[in-house]
Amino acid sequence: MVETITIKGVDVDRIEKDDSFSKAYAFYVQLSATPDPIWIELFMSRYESTFHSLKREMTIRGSQIRVVTAPGEEENHITFLRGLVEETNKEVDEYNKVQARRE
Repeated sequence: MVETITIKGVDVDRIEKDDSFSKAYAFYVQLSATPDPIWIELFMSRYESTFHSLKREMTIRGSQIRVVTAPGEEENHITFLRGLVEETNKEVDEYNKVQARRE
């Protein structure tokens, strides 16, 4: 059974310069747990296939998502990530149902 994940909040103590572009920096979004590899695969697939005008580099590191951004874009990224997490959790629920039926 793959666990669903929630966003706990932004780690305000963890902000760092990023070399992607001149004003780039990274912030970290705290998750409820370290995601299962299947959750990560579903999330990243959805992330890569979703159009978002401000989509920047994003990686999952343990129980955090590292987001590269520019000043003023933070809220848009959080809103975008909340939607991705919600949609990924729906896919995980479906995945879990299929696995339960197989057993």
